[in-house]
Amino acid sequence: MDDNDIECPNCGASVYYELTRCPKCGWNFYDADANERFEAPSVVAPRWFGSLKAILLGSLGAAAVAFAIHYGVSRIYAPITLPRPAGIILFCAGPLGALGGGYLAGALAKRKPVVYGLVVGIVTIGFSLLFQSHWQAVNAVYLMQPVTWLNWIAIVLAGIGGSVLYVRSNERAALPKWIVVTEEDLYRDLLAKARNDRETAERLIVFEQQKAPGASRRTLIQNAIERWQRDNR
Repeated sequence: MDDNDIECPNCGASVYYELTRCPKCGWNFYDADANERFEAPSVVAPRWFGSLKAILLGSLGAAAVAFAIHYGVSRIYAPITLPRPAGIILFCAGPLGALGGGYLAGALAKRKPVVYGLVVGIVTIGFSLLFQSHWQAVNAVYLMQPVTWLNWIAIVLAGIGGSVLYVRSNERAALPKWIVVTEEDLYRDLLAKARNDRETAERLIVFEQQKAPGASRRTLIQNAIERWQRDNR
């Protein structure tokens, strides 16, 4: 245990001091009322299970979107009569699926959602090849075509883009433009999350200042609130 770690009073795990909950057992360090109702889980799901769930569901979501597009086109055209506009739609099937799958994976991922979006994009390439085999032979000639590689790049970038889209859309709560949130309002919110413990609130702000030394106090408070929300998701 280093200087930045504390010991969880419930399970004894070494925990980084800025976290509000123990990542191993879920013990809340600042909410005494919650701990009175706290019951340690008998079985704690391993971290890899959540990662596998995010990748699996994201990939299945991407496959479902791509399949729906391929199926819809196949109900209208046969492979030998496929016009150019339909071919463009099929080209976009993989990227559109990866975009949705990346967003879903980003929503399920606890950390590093962009990595999960990348993995979903790579997996979606496999589904795209499977669906493309309905229209043409997926052989060495097809795999070496520049348009094929362009499609793969678009799929991977779309998977990453989907996860980034989720992160950006959830960084800050959407507020009406006419509502002005002052620094005092933000601090009261942070103080409430810290159970009205000013020392804890200031410690969270100092931690954000170490991450962004040039940021204003208002920005630091906002960042502290967002970090608290991510840790307690």
